[in-house]
Amino acid sequence: MTPRSVPRADALHVVPPLLTGRYLVALVPGHDDLDWAGRAAWDIARGCAVSRRVALIDLRLGDPTLHRTPGLPPAEGIVDALEYDRSWDLVARDVDRVNFIGTGSETADAGTLLAHPRWRALHAGFKSEDALLLVFCDAIDLPRLGSAPDAVVALGPAVPGIAPLAVVSGAEAAPGALRRVSLTGGPAPRRRRGWRPLVAGLALAVLGALGWTILGRGAERRVPPAPVIAQPRADSVPWTIQLAAYGAPDKAVVAADHLAGEGVGAFVTPLSLDASGAVWYRVLAGAYTTREGAAAARADLWHRGLAPTGQGELLHAPFSLRLAAPVPPASADSLRRLGLTAVRWGASGPQLVGAFETPEQASVAAAALGGAGVSATLVTRTGTTP
Repeated sequence: MTPRSVPRADALHVVPPLLTGRYLVALVPGHDDLDWAGRAAWDIARGCAVSRRVALIDLRLGDPTLHRTPGLPPAEGIVDALEYDRSWDLVARDVDRVNFIGTGSETADAGTLLAHPRWRALHAGFKSEDALLLVFCDAIDLPRLGSAPDAVVALGPAVPGIAPLAVVSGAEAAPGALRRVSLTGGPAPRRRRGWRPLVAGLALAVLGALGWTILGRGAERRVPPAPVIAQPRADSVPWTIQLAAYGAPDKAVVAADHLAGEGVGAFVTPLSLDASGAVWYRVLAGAYTTREGAAAARADLWHRGLAPTGQGELLHAPFSLRLAAPVPPASADSLRRLGLTAVRWGASGPQLVGAFETPEQASVAAAALGGAGVSATLVTRTGTTP
């Protein structure tokens, strides 16, 4: 198809509509002016963030670029998330409504990281939520990426051997005002959104961790933080497996119920991950003394088909909220609508709600319980007071 030129078009407005119906898009620099290419990538990301949830990942592992445009210091990033199991909420930074993940630590094997099986899970998760994952990478790395992009946007001259959806060009371009966009294709058809079975929903773990705002949830509220406790007790079982995260509490409860029906103890954990106060609902499976024990349990989930192979983030989450008294069935249903499921700890033990990495994370669930008239105490996950 002959490229169609749009003179002096602003990529902030022209490119985003082209990406409708696309969920994993590669932004490929076409020349050596990486600062210009970085500004172009940020302009596209900001433009898309006006109407969609957007994550931008810097995959130029040997020469990180994107953190320079907004003036961010280097920090943990995609290498730490995929190679060292760091939480997504610890590596993602919110910049102008774009959730940015830099390269992070150095990697000894870039090829393995690019081909990591979690890219397929991420791609599926963003597609399920009609969100957009932008990866900034060199053309040579496109064939190695673990999930094929839905489209490529060339930043600067088109690179031989790739067929970009759009070519953004211009010798000089201030942020938000790129010179020209040449179009080589139209937008893909929009797919209908709807509920996905648990296996597809498990791919959404990163979405919850990135802390995007979903409007219209009654559970959202700003609450004072829980008291800070320096360290959990040594006898806790702190490790768990994050299998999914949802913006709607009912989806999280359905996923947890499915796991419980298969004999897997599952915690739904509501928490706010950014200053906006948005609440996401993590689905966490099990409680284990060691990280190795959690990893073995995750492998069993893969073997049993309860989670896609490669999916499941190991979290150190030693805290829970212990209910002062058993919750009657009517109250339990009300709590479930808020995304709060009470899990019985042992045959005759207390009921626990949530699994939290820090005491502060428990503040959202504690406020929701208090609003429902349910008393709870922060404990470690042996049920003992820290």
